[in-house]
Amino acid sequence: MVIITKAMNDVSILKNKISNVCRFNGATADFKDGFYMTLKKTNITCYEPFKCFITVKNRIIVCLFYDNETLFLFDTDSPISIAQLKTIINTLRKQ
Repeated sequence: MVIITKAMNDVSILKNKISNVCRFNGATADFKDGFYMTLKKTNITCYEPFKCFITVKNRIIVCLFYDNETLFLFDTDSPISIAQLKTIINTLRKQ
């Protein structure tokens, strides 16, 4: 069985938005790129999403995203906006 990995499309717009929110709110962001994994000679494909690890006062927020428009917290099903992320970071910073 051969596994083929391929990089996902560029999401630099969302990465820049997250980086700016973190920089202006006293947090740091580390990104891990997403990719596709396909089993050769099958129609099975698995997606590994882009990940963002945001550190605020020794607490880590994990965000997942697939494209430039949708951002998810690690443990939720519904997307969040950049404004909601900013609120979460500010709340954690003030604690």
